[in-house]
Amino acid sequence: MKNIGDIGDPRNRPVRMSFDEARARISNAVYEATALLERLEGAGLVFGNCHHVRQHIAGEAVKMLKERWRGPTAYTGYPLGGREGFYRVCVLSYDNNKYCKVMLSGTEYGLKAGYLFEDPGCSVLFDVNKLKE
Repeated sequence: MKNIGDIGDPRNRPVRMSFDEARARISNAVYEATALLERLEGAGLVFGNCHHVRQHIAGEAVKMLKERWRGPTAYTGYPLGGREGFYRVCVLSYDNNKYCKVMLSGTEYGLKAGYLFEDPGCSVLFDVNKLKE
């Protein structure tokens, strides 16, 4: 068994994943980590529906991830959330067809990749390959 400080330990390696994959992995891991709640409920030590409590805790973890996500950024002039002009968005994922999922002020939007640019002057299209592993 390797120590946490070993170079080969996967927890020490840089991670590359999309926001959607990170969201699913965080949600599943937190849900699994809270399984004790249902065992305590079954033993009569806690009350309520602990399955729903576990879902809520996992949802809160995803919400915190979303608030802290630092994925690739792009610029767009497409009106999102009532904004006009050119502004920066966080690019969460690409559907391998033509749409990207972007986040602006904590809200997710679907947007055609052709509306995303590398620079504020909108002269270079955003490279969706940045989102692929």
